Amino acid sequence: AVVSTQSTGEYFERMGGRIKIFDPIPNIQVIVDRISMMDAIQRCSNMCQLERKFYSTGYILVKERERVAEQLQQRGYTFPVMCKSRVAQGSQGHDMSLLLNERGLSGVTENNIIVPFVPHNAVLYKVFVCGAHHKTLVRPSITVERLAGQDSYNFHSDTVSKLKNVPSRVQQDLCCMETMNKVSDVSEELLDHISHWCDVLRTGLGLSLFGYDVLVEEATNKPYIIDVNYMPGYAGFNEFHHVLCEMLAEAAQSSDLE
Repeated sequence: AVVSTQSTGEYFERMGGRIKIFDPIPNIQVIVDRISMMDAIQRCSNMCQLERKFYSTGYILVKERERVAEQLQQRGYTFPVMCKSRVAQGSQGHDMSLLLNERGLSGVTENNIIVPFVPHNAVLYKVFVCGAHHKTLVRPSITVERLAGQDSYNFHSDTVSKLKNVPSRVQQDLCCMETMNKVSDVSEELLDHISHWCDVLRTGLGLSLFGYDVLVEEATNKPYIIDVNYMPGYAGFNEFHHVLCEMLAEAAQSSDLE
């Protein structure tokens, strides 16, 4: 759990150089709120080398539920769109809705975030960062092919991307089963780009321990970073504990603590 009280921050400040703070609480708070997180993704996008750039989808903050359709029209958003909570961490941060038409907007509430749905061949790239090291995993993602006739579909994102022997109901409804049964490798070009993005995000966010999700738009091949999480589960990053211990040992031996 992340403790973000004022008293905890003051305690660390009083301790001065005797405590090595990898990820300052204010930096963590940026990605706990989905609005500041997506704004930070856009700022980091602007820091990228042009030939290895990633993109942000943009978003709409729902202030008045009655005006959501108007907001979508003003921004040029077309259905389907994704509806997410403003809180980006914890179980609430994983509750999402796929809105397929204007009738689906009936379940939207104030302070929700609406983002465009990016068609991406039902493939998600999950990247786990631990200091200067990172691990990229390919996971199943969602499509809208099986939702004809529906107005919306509510789901928990964790039930989509986790590989299981028996697919979850959400995976059966939303995922491409061919993708789930044959998860492809990551291309060398994309791995090179991801390595660059990890450096950019570490600098731009001021964080050492985080994960982020990448989609590649199928029509344009443009990569989008759609989410950043602090201290993810690191499942699949088999060397994580070894890498983390090395990072801690290096910090303990550094001049910062002398």
